[in-house]
Amino acid sequence: MNSPSSSTSFVAALEAEYRQLSTEARKTEGFAGLFTSTDHPEIKEAAEKALLRIRSLADVPDANTQLAQCKELFRPLQLAADTRSPRLAGQALATAQKLLANSAASAEGAEAVLGMLTSAARLSDERVQLKCLQTALTLLQSPLHPITSAALGPLLGVCFGFLAAKGFKSTVTTTAAATVRQALALLLSYIREGEVEGVVVRVMSDLCSIAAGGEPVWLQTPSLPRTQVLELLEFVLATSPACFMDILGLQPIVAQTMPDLLRPQLQDHLDAGVAASAFATAHFPTLRAALRCVRTLLGTFHCQLGAGAGPLVQSLLSGLQAGQPNFQRVAVLHAVVLLLGDGPLLAWLGAKYDHDKASRSEPVRSLAEACLLVLESVEKGRDAEDDPLPAAMARALLGRPGSLEPDPGTGAATAAGQRAALAALALEGMSAFAVTLEGLAG
Repeated sequence: MNSPSSSTSFVAALEAEYRQLSTEARKTEGFAGLFTSTDHPEIKEAAEKALLRIRSLADVPDANTQLAQCKELFRPLQLAADTRSPRLAGQALATAQKLLANSAASAEGAEAVLGMLTSAARLSDERVQLKCLQTALTLLQSPLHPITSAALGPLLGVCFGFLAAKGFKSTVTTTAAATVRQALALLLSYIREGEVEGVVVRVMSDLCSIAAGGEPVWLQTPSLPRTQVLELLEFVLATSPACFMDILGLQPIVAQTMPDLLRPQLQDHLDAGVAASAFATAHFPTLRAALRCVRTLLGTFHCQLGAGAGPLVQSLLSGLQAGQPNFQRVAVLHAVVLLLGDGPLLAWLGAKYDHDKASRSEPVRSLAEACLLVLESVEKGRDAEDDPLPAAMARALLGRPGSLEPDPGTGAATAAGQRAALAALALEGMSAFAVTLEGLAG
């Protein structure tokens, strides 16, 4: 509950906001306003009515609660957001954001904010676009956050729209990416409320469809870059694993949809690498995003994967074959090293496959042997003019982890460096495997 002093301070700040809106509504719009009337008397009149109501509550102890019941407050904001004026729309969104953040809005007011966002999102002004994203997040964070499909659809559509649209400044797309992540994280925290579970299931299904090259069914967004979608999927899986384990509608996403999506993705990229296709280099960030998804699926959701875990491991290991370009092999080996250091995963894979006489695959053994085979292939492929591998490996191991990140654009000049990175990672994987086995045995 707000203290009397903070409530008084908020009312004063709110009065200044509406006074500013009234002033802005009287201004002309640019050069054209010199010749035609471009002021907005209806906004000015509505803002003046809101000001009278605000002033009447200046000395009321629970002013915020009283303000939440004032329908007059959102009328000028809605009118301003419906204009084509960036300064009016931006001012309206800023005021709406302040009302939401200070619990001075009702459910009806929150619905009005949603309509304002849809209107203001059509403007091409960068400041308005950023304010739309900030206001959308404030709405989702407030106790009045929408929980129906009808309300969440347009709200997510605004956020994804800024992420997908071409021609926007990098500031807008970067902010949109962060907003979308936070929005999905918030929805997963509200998943037991209203229709949120169904919304999350539809969003996840649409993201998987986009990542597979299809179109979204429910999500109101243009198609998104595949790399972005895979990164978003991995973020959601990594930050909210309990939802995908416990919520019935989300369980098939990790048990079937994601593995079925990732196996052909890996194969396409790895086949392109063997063929020395330009696709492999141009879309290398997508491969890395897919590898992170595979790593998260195997590390966190192996129990949910069941019989699908073994084939996913084999798809991953196919990227370490000698015919693959080294930049792809290094990326795959990064994932393998992390898996070899995952005790619960190795214990589960061993019980499910390696120790089962009826099983035809041994994923734990295959992961460990892959590191040894990489070392052997590196030694066989070493050129006479290469630096001694032990010294190169030592330099790689002493460097930061990021120094081993592959670069598809490297070329012959750094071939020895790529081989050294492979050898260093292979040694790291074998060491991680030994430590993990020791921990499991103890």
